[in-house]
This record gives sequence, C-alpha cells and structure tokens, in this order.
Amino acid sequence: MNTRICASSQVSQLPSVSNVPFAKVALLSMALMLSACVGLPMDDTGPAPVVVIPSSPTGPVYSAGAASPGVNPVADAPLAAPVEARALYEEAVGHFQQGRSREAIAASDKIVFQFGTGDTASTRKLVAQALILKSRALGSTVEIVAVYDEIDRRFGATLDPGAREQLVTTMFDRAAQVAHANDKITAIGIYDRIEKRYPEDSRAAWAVFYQGEIYRERRDVNNAILSYERLEQRYAHSNDASVRQAVADGLSANAELLGEKGDAHGAITVFDEIARLYSTDRDPAFRLRALRALFKKAAVLGKYNSDTKKTDYAAAIATYDDIVRRFGDDRDVRIHNAVGGTLLKKSEALRATGDQNGMIAIYDDIIRRFSADTAAVSRTLTANVLYRKGQALGREGKNAAAAALYDQVARDYGSDTTADIQNVVRQAAAARNALPH
Repeated sequence: MNTRICASSQVSQLPSVSNVPFAKVALLSMALMLSACVGLPMDDTGPAPVVVIPSSPTGPVYSAGAASPGVNPVADAPLAAPVEARALYEEAVGHFQQGRSREAIAASDKIVFQFGTGDTASTRKLVAQALILKSRALGSTVEIVAVYDEIDRRFGATLDPGAREQLVTTMFDRAAQVAHANDKITAIGIYDRIEKRYPEDSRAAWAVFYQGEIYRERRDVNNAILSYERLEQRYAHSNDASVRQAVADGLSANAELLGEKGDAHGAITVFDEIARLYSTDRDPAFRLRALRALFKKAAVLGKYNSDTKKTDYAAAIATYDDIVRRFGDDRDVRIHNAVGGTLLKKSEALRATGDQNGMIAIYDDIIRRFSADTAAVSRTLTANVLYRKGQALGREGKNAAAAALYDQVARDYGSDTTADIQNVVRQAAAARNALPH
C-alpha cells in the first residue's frame, strides 16, 4: 500500500479557439517520474510515500471548429456597405448556415467579382468577410490556403481589425481541423501564415507553439526545438497572459525534447531559463512552473551517469537547496506542498551519500515547516517524516528516541481518519512493538 502526498495541477483557463490534441512525448524517464509521483521508500523494504510535484499549467484547451468567445461565427455585413453587396453577403451566409457550401462559395465569389475593387472601408471589409466565409465553405485545403493568400494580397496590413480577428480565428480553427485529419504539413503552413502575417495577435505565439507540437508528433525533433526556441526569442518579454502561457509551454516542451535527445546540458539550460523567468512571477501558477523546472533539473543532475559510473548527488542537493531558497516562504498552497516534497527528496539524496545527520536535519526542517498545518497533505507528510526519523534513529541504536517518535505519531495522528495517515500510524505502532524492550 502506498502513502501519497499529492497536490493538484494548475490548469489555466484561456480563450478556446481550436483543439490540437497532439500526443505529448514522454519526458526524461526520471524527470517524468519526479514531476508526477515520486517514490520515496519509508525504509529499506517498506511502502513508499509519494510526493507529487504539481505538473505545469497546460496550454489553452482548444475545441476544433469553435470560435473565440466574443467573435461571431459569421460576421454581420457592414451597414455602410452597398445594399446589393450586403444582400449578396446575407445570401451567402444563409447558404453557409444551411450547409449549402457550393451556393455560399458562388455568392461570395460574386461579391468579390462585383465589389472587389471598391475603395470604401465598408466595401473592403465586406469583401474580406466574403472571402473569409468562402474559406470556411471550401473543402479543399489547397483552395482554402489560396483564399488566405488572396486576402493577404488584397488587404495586407490594411485589413479591417474586425475582419482580421475573424480571419485569424478561422485560420486557427482550420489549422486544427486539418491537423486532426493528418494533413500536418498544411496545418504547419497555416500556423506559419498566422505567425508571420499577424504577429501582434496573441494567437501568433500559439501558432508557433503548435508548429513545434506538430513537428514533435512527426518526430522531427530539430524543427520542433527550433520552433520552441523561436517562440521564446520572439515572445518571452510579452505581458499578454495568453502569450506568456504559450512561451512557458514552449520552454517546457523544449526542455523535454532536449532531454530526449540526450542533451542533458541543453535541458538544464532551459530549466534554468524557466526558473529565471518565472521564479518571482506574481502569478503562482508560473512560480510553480519555475519550481517544477528546478525539480526536473535536480532529477537530471542526480541521474546515474553510465559514463562516470556514479550519481552526482551533490549537484542534485544544491538544486533542491535552490528550490527551498526561492520558494520556501511562498504562501501558495501548491508551492508550499511542493517544497515539502523537495525537502523529502533532498533527505533521500543525503541518505544515499551516507549523511545520516544531514538527513535527520531535513526531517526536523520538514516537521518545523509543516507540523502546524491542518491540511491532509501536510499532515500526511509530517506523519511520514516522524516515522522515517524514528526509523533512522532506530538504525543508530537510539531506541528510546525512536520509540518517542513512534509514540508521537500515535498521539498526534492516531485519531486521523485519512487512510494514508492511518497506514503510517499502523506502521509506527508495529515498529514501536518491534523495538527491544
């Protein structure tokens, strides 16, 4: 049976535009293990309490074909546009909404043919809207992309802001749809157009991110990494919440891929960059990202090196210390819990180096930090640590001190109904009874 100390992951709620459920390639094996549930043996043979370092916030959850909030699926015709043009547009919209794509395309083409050279703002906007509608009615991806290129050729930077918002939404949705249909190259092409033509739109950053995700799914690791690096270079200093989310997701993905390539140094460099960018962020979800990046860094540093035939515990311990230094006083409950998990991992590293005194000092630090907390996560942690300290003292032959700790577990946690804590209480009682009398 396992004791689990778990904190939930944070999921940021961002505008829903399109869904690209690209398969997430696994992290470095050890980094993945540590970012989820980290097994920490209570003793040499006993059950393993588990600490969860909360996973990083995910990117926006897009829904294929869905429009952004506040953007009408089909825009209304500008009131100042010519009456005949408006009538044709309403006819095209009617056909489109009734599923008559061929008729909608024909009506849209008629608008472009008759009014495409109009120079008033309302006429130009209506022509742009007709082309956008046509792109939605078309089934051929080649023709769809040709329409996007025609819009850019006709209007460029002069495209009406409302029409541009509708166009980017339409393009983003279409890219998701063709990616779902396994036309990954076309999807990359559409995302690339969004990135280059509409760089000020927050979705341009996500377009770069999803290019990286598609390359990643296609196992084109080098181009995926280039996409994530480009995302950071262009948008790392943006204050837009959605863009910041995209950059953070891109950094995490880049570190994972570098690790998969066996480039531990490159992965650690990205982990350090995540920590630099977000350790002091006002948003606790981003600070949590920074903590998680450093935790993964420690996992990489503490991984067994088949070349040197040893594990660099010292580097891992230094990184755990860095986490506690940066986040030890953070009031966010998820970060607070993750600090506990970090300290517990540090104690394991110290034990592996034979530093029994250092390990016990960490146990005392955890008890000091968490014993007054009433949350189940903290109570489970402190109960485990009291038990483990008793085990450590018992190994040193300090049976009276070990017995006192086992008694404290029974006294402080015996009435707790939490299953995980009751498991610890039972094991403490068994260990107490096993001590020489």
